[in-house]
Amino acid sequence: MRVVRIWQDEDVRYGLADESTVTLISDEPFAAWEAEGIVPLSKAQLLAPVIPTKIVCVGVNYRGHAAEMGHELPHEPVIFMWVRNVMPPPKWTSRCLPQASAVRTRRP
Repeated sequence: MRVVRIWQDEDVRYGLADESTVTLISDEPFAAWEAEGIVPLSKAQLLAPVIPTKIVCVGVNYRGHAAEMGHELPHEPVIFMWVRNVMPPPKWTSRCLPQASAVRTRRP
């Protein structure tokens, strides 16, 4: 069994998938739930299994990546974060923790 999210009847639903079917469940998979029906896996519109609230990334973390960007390999990894659906306001100022050397933002 695999935990899946699917688009079903104009709604996002959680389910448990096996080789051929998705058993729809009444709540999130880690809550108390009951089975609420079965959908053929071939007819299920699968979605990403989770909705991340943030994505922590490591950049320029190998020689090839640094070379393709025209940079030297850094002494420490470059850590950055993508936050889902969040853009800083136009006059936003970044703040660094004392142990951080820089905070950069990317704007569209």
